[in-house]
Amino acid sequence: MVDNMSIADIERYNRLLEVYGGLLSDKARDVLTDYITYGLSITEIADARNISKQSVSTTIRRALRNLERYEEVLGMLSLLDMVDKRCPDVVEMWTKTKGRGEA
Repeated sequence: MVDNMSIADIERYNRLLEVYGGLLSDKARDVLTDYITYGLSITEIADARNISKQSVSTTIRRALRNLERYEEVLGMLSLLDMVDKRCPDVVEMWTKTKGRGEA
């Protein structure tokens, strides 16, 4: 799947995962992080987690669909993009604060 994604798609899914990852199940978040963020293959994830490749593939597909739905309903990524364009210092401060666990 990642092989079929553009770099822009991968960056978008990483951002969606950062914003909405807490809404996914632990399994879905972990599998998707391995796949999107770390670039592991479906086979590598299946072997590491001792689950079937079909389970990994289904989990990835559902998690990506859920991230898109969350964005469609909540619009947080779009809001962050708008704030970033208008007030880049605010986004930078929020990102730094989030990294320290204060957000």
